[in-house]
Amino acid sequence: MEFIKYVQKDRIVTITIDRPDRLNTLNSAAQEELAECWKTFQKDGSAWVAILTSTGDRAFTVGADIKEVRKEKDERKAFEATLAISPKNFDIDKPIICAIKGLCLGLGFWLAMDCDFRIASADARLGIPENKINISPFFTGLLADHLPPAIALELLLTGNDLDVKQAKELGFLNRVVPVGEVEQEAYKLAEAICRNAPIAVRRTKDLFYQSLTLSRNESFEKAFVISEELGKMVDRAEAIKAFREKRQPEWKGR
Repeated sequence: MEFIKYVQKDRIVTITIDRPDRLNTLNSAAQEELAECWKTFQKDGSAWVAILTSTGDRAFTVGADIKEVRKEKDERKAFEATLAISPKNFDIDKPIICAIKGLCLGLGFWLAMDCDFRIASADARLGIPENKINISPFFTGLLADHLPPAIALELLLTGNDLDVKQAKELGFLNRVVPVGEVEQEAYKLAEAICRNAPIAVRRTKDLFYQSLTLSRNESFEKAFVISEELGKMVDRAEAIKAFREKRQPEWKGR
């Protein structure tokens, strides 16, 4: 791949946006490559957690490549290609961590928003400046799922940055770390997740997100089905055995 790097180490995949000379903007080729990365990650049983990051410290990504967007004549095709950069477009049930360095603007904000965890450097800048160039962000209706309505609307309508400290206090960011430590912190979180049973992690993520739109009883019913499934797995017996032997389980994913 030319613009997106996909590297796996043990159970952890690192997906890197690699256009530092263009502030890691996502042209059509980069968007297609990123979509392929999500497909690969979801299908690969040996990959348990993904970290989405970028090359350089100036920007995670400032979004779409405006120069190329102006040349795109088929707006529907461009829109669908843009949607495909999000892991949620592929119903990925594995954890995804976003490591944010520098500028995280527009489409970059949405991409970070669609990851499960977000870790940012202290100098990161989070913003949605689309209204400044006469664009209404397509993800506007989703922002209130992550931020209080008044904060979300101010962010959208002013185009001003959201301070990383405030973003952490509001729960949008999991961590704010010193400059230069973002990827290390993301890797620590990934390793902590990988110490747990992989299928249980995937089912729990699925249960969490589906329950956002389920009733209390519907959530319990889904949880019961998952509990039955996990109880029959080899990993359940291994977990009990490892607990008795006071060691880390050797997960089989079955």
